Amino acid sequence: DRYTRSVEDLRPLIEQSSAAQPEFKLPIWDYLARLVDVQREVSGREVLQRHAAALSDIERRHGVDAATSVAVFGVETDYGRVSGRYPVVDATLSRACLNLGSRERKAHFFAALWLLQQGLVRPETFRGSWAGAFGLTQFMPGTYVQNMADGDDSGSVDIIDSVPDALATTARYLQGLGWTAGLPWGIEVSVP
Repeated sequence: DRYTRSVEDLRPLIEQSSAAQPEFKLPIWDYLARLVDVQREVSGREVLQRHAAALSDIERRHGVDAATSVAVFGVETDYGRVSGRYPVVDATLSRACLNLGSRERKAHFFAALWLLQQGLVRPETFRGSWAGAFGLTQFMPGTYVQNMADGDDSGSVDIIDSVPDALATTARYLQGLGWTAGLPWGIEVSVP
């Protein structure tokens, strides 16, 4: 009751936004062209320099190169410039209500509540995308809970305000997906 008393129904927004996601509508090279430009490259190099020590430790622990973790940061929030504006509880509850049979959507909603109840996020800053992804590298709550990694050795994990924590959590997530160092992220093929 405490965390859902003032929830706003985001279902219309979610349905509209889901239908227009560019990563599912555009060819891969057109989609990438939207995300990669000179300014984003410059900003990425600055993040690599500013957080070099943490990134070196993150790479050693999780086996994901620094450039890859930083690239995710750049794609997801333009290095923190784009912040979420929707309460994560509202978004995850609305998404769960759109598909009552989805165990995954329910799990993200309950994970969002757990994060609040445990004090791991603050209600006033627990905001994200219309889908419920939050933090500097945009994690769904359940995925975040499974991959939390302390990148700044503070003893806690905060992907909303700590760049090293967001990068470490991203690297741990990629590692869990089977990231193999040295392999390219993608290979272009032509189908006859």
